Amino acid sequence: MIDGIFEFTFRPIPKKGKAITVFFGALVIAAALVIASVISLKYKGLISLAAVAFMCAALYVYSRYLGGEYAYVVAYGGEDEPVLLVTKRIGKRVTTLANFYVADIVSVKKEGRGERSEHKSEAGVLKYNYNPSLMPDTTYRISLKSRWVSAEVVLEGTDEFAEKIREYANIARAHRAQSEEE
Repeated sequence: MIDGIFEFTFRPIPKKGKAITVFFGALVIAAALVIASVISLKYKGLISLAAVAFMCAALYVYSRYLGGEYAYVVAYGGEDEPVLLVTKRIGKRVTTLANFYVADIVSVKKEGRGERSEHKSEAGVLKYNYNPSLMPDTTYRISLKSRWVSAEVVLEGTDEFAEKIREYANIARAHRAQSEEE
C-alpha cells in the first residue's frame, strides 16, 4: 500500500428524469407502431421493424440508465498499486466496466454539457462514457496515458471526488517514479 492513498467507493446519484421520459416515450411509440402494423394494409414489415427498433431503444435506455447502479472504486490490485474501477450493479450481478491504474491518470477536468460536446480528442485516444445519468449537466473527463493505451473516461461525480482522484494520481505517479529509480 502507498502512504496517503486509501481505498474508497463513490456511488454517484443519477438523475433519472430524462431517462424515464425517453424510456416511456420509446415504449409508447413502439406500441403505436405495433397497432399501426396490425391495422395497415401495406408496409406491415417496415412498420413492425420500426416497432422493434423502438422496443430495443427502450430496453437499452432501461439497462444503461435506469436499471443499474454505478460505483467508482479506488482499490489495490495484486501488484500493490492502486487501481480505479468502474462497476455497474444490476440486481445481484456486479460487472466491472473499467479497470486502470491511478498512476496512469494525467488529468481530471470538469466539463459542462457544452464543453463535453465541443471536446475533440486526439487521434488514437480511446473514449469511454460511464455516466449513470442521461445527458448530465456536469461531468469529469479523466485523461489516461500509459505505455499501452491513451484513453479518456467521462465520469459523473463531485468536486471533492475529482480532487481526491487528482491527489491520488499525483501520489501514485511519484511512488511509481521512485520505485522505478530503485
